[in-house]
Amino acid sequence: MPNYCDNRITVTGEEEDMAEFYELVQSDASMFAFEKVVPEPAFFDLMKSGKMDFVVDGEVQTHGHWIEGEGLDGEKVARPLSEAELAQFKGLARLDPDCWRDAHWGTKWGAIDVFEDTDEETATYSFTTAWSPPHGIIEALREKFPDLDIVAFFDCEEDQEAGYY
Repeated sequence: MPNYCDNRITVTGEEEDMAEFYELVQSDASMFAFEKVVPEPAFFDLMKSGKMDFVVDGEVQTHGHWIEGEGLDGEKVARPLSEAELAQFKGLARLDPDCWRDAHWGTKWGAIDVFEDTDEETATYSFTTAWSPPHGIIEALREKFPDLDIVAFFDCEEDQEAGYY
């Protein structure tokens, strides 16, 4: 079970900029969708872990991570991760989506229990994250929307940490 971190994000700006902001952060599944701000690699949905043998260039190789899914012909497909896919994890401790999210979002899961209070020029979002605030998400939003004022506050009670960033 994680230590939860409470977050409050307030965004203010011109109506046109706010409309673009709302379009980016909202999805059918969430009012504040991290995966829309900093998209995850598409292959995560097909990634498997464990041990599996593959024949590569005539040699049997054992891989701990691979892609598994359905090919265009409807047949089940399994293959090792490509060099480009492996590059997504460069510098990370582990080859798993949670580790990638932690490095790119600042937290390993998306926003939980999201509440919003919005109008044409101001939005306030309150939500919970696991273990830490979403620094990477806020940095990405500030880069994408330099004309918006984005104030972020977090309170990780279990760690006795709180503050603005």
